[in-house]
Amino acid sequence: MRKDVERRMWIYRQYSQVYGPLTDEGRYGIGEQVRLIDRTQGNVMWKYVHRRLGLIYVLEDETPFPVEVKAEVIVGEV
Repeated sequence: MRKDVERRMWIYRQYSQVYGPLTDEGRYGIGEQVRLIDRTQGNVMWKYVHRRLGLIYVLEDETPFPVEVKAEVIVGEV
């Protein structure tokens, strides 16, 4: 459990330097499972509002790497 928290905090620090602070905006919350346009699924790890790109979700899926998506590519909850 501790390694998972440490990994997530490391990821948060990396992304927060790029996108800024976390946000409460958006339809989906942290921890929710969502489905994308291409029918893949992921778990919301973080959300940011980028000046140019708008709302960005960082998703966790079965791969070891986080996936960054714009809010528009999420079609619903799983």
